[in-house]
Amino acid sequence: MYLCKVHAFYRFLVCNFKDNSLGSYTLFWDSIYAASSEAFDFGRVNVNEEVSDKVCFIYGEHLSKMPKIKVVSKHLGIFSVDVEGDEKMSRATVMLDTEKIGTYEAYLRVEYNDTNILYIPIKAIVQDPGNPYNLDDTHPIVELNETFDAKALIPAGWKNIAVEGTRKWMMRTTGGINANRYPAIDALGDTKGKVHALLVLPAIDFDSDVLAQGKSLFFKLATVKESGATLSLVDLTKEGVITPLLDITQSVDGDWKTIQYPIDSLPERGVRFLAFEYIGEEKTKATIYRIDDVKIDKTILSSNQVDPIPFTIAVEGQILHIKGDIERKNIILWSMEGCLITQTQTALSEISIPLPTKGAYVVQIGDKIQKVYVQ
Repeated sequence: MYLCKVHAFYRFLVCNFKDNSLGSYTLFWDSIYAASSEAFDFGRVNVNEEVSDKVCFIYGEHLSKMPKIKVVSKHLGIFSVDVEGDEKMSRATVMLDTEKIGTYEAYLRVEYNDTNILYIPIKAIVQDPGNPYNLDDTHPIVELNETFDAKALIPAGWKNIAVEGTRKWMMRTTGGINANRYPAIDALGDTKGKVHALLVLPAIDFDSDVLAQGKSLFFKLATVKESGATLSLVDLTKEGVITPLLDITQSVDGDWKTIQYPIDSLPERGVRFLAFEYIGEEKTKATIYRIDDVKIDKTILSSNQVDPIPFTIAVEGQILHIKGDIERKNIILWSMEGCLITQTQTALSEISIPLPTKGAYVVQIGDKIQKVYVQ
């Protein structure tokens, strides 16, 4: 048996040589076919939105009949296919029904005979434009202490969202029998293109009296194979608006360290969604980030639990003065409404920044944040 390459997308032509009774050889060509598409992805579309159909051509050699083409899915009626053509080439048109909100997957099954079958994946996300990520704030929490060790899955109440690309956060483990579990993400392996993913905490009621007692959000962060991917703690609205709160991007590999975000630094209170936002790109910006032990606790910790702030901040008039360990660190100034005022770096150990008006601001230096007031 020999394998002879055919100019198709991902199929090979099998040539069988069989001995006949006369001592010569007779050539039998197996029927083969290929598809012009390896997958159909309708992406994110709004409910009741008109979307373009996806078209795929099925063609091949030594065919005596049209292949059987149908949609295989547990989501009946969401996808459908219309087929026309002959044994030489078929045109398959895949259609999407956008009347129901949800995430849908299926396969286009293309069968010529029992041994010659193709499965082409189909995906679509039908969303509510007022709540594209289907966030649920009907039962907000006021306490949080998530170790991720209960199950090898992202915990119930959390949301795992691929904003762009297909890569999401996944549960990983280290250790032996009592392995530590934690969510992690990267842009390595079989990733294609850009990765923009959100790991969303359950809805939290930041107006609660329990949270009004000087508390912070704490979490542990570890970095492996640093290569430029960014990570941020962000605020996410039900409408899908993302507001950066804390840049926790790492420029070197590092073992677990505790990071805190004071709740009184939030631009707004009420029931809100916080999320860890990862932005990377295959191979070029593919840092592995790990998150663990996410909890709400008292802001003041002992010195062996969190590093002291390595700089001082003072206000004179409408000038902000920062001194200390700030060389080559990213310095960001936000308004309390979440608007970016300025972003800079300095090669010196001090910097002065003019402030546009009186009021409260949030200063972020590296992975440290602090609120300041201009009176």
